[in-house]
Amino acid sequence: MPSFYPSRWCTSPFRRRGAGTARRTVRLVGASIEIAAPVNTVWPLLAEFCWWPNWGPTVRKVVAERTSVAPGVRGLIQTPIGIWVPFEITDWQA
Repeated sequence: MPSFYPSRWCTSPFRRRGAGTARRTVRLVGASIEIAAPVNTVWPLLAEFCWWPNWGPTVRKVVAERTSVAPGVRGLIQTPIGIWVPFEITDWQA
């Protein structure tokens, strides 16, 4: 488990099955939207993880290796019901 995972809040994203086997479900999620505002105003709100709970109703908290979106950044999103979900930014376009 990467060192940035908050061990007191979550467990490994791997679920134990049987004698030493692990299963991991990976879903690729993408999104796009057109916003009628200057990119300099909008991009910081979308790219900085600290703002995600303000505009994402399924996000209570974000813990990540960095503070903003970049390829390869991994972290955890806490949902409103307290479940921690791992994520990885694989690609993005500003």
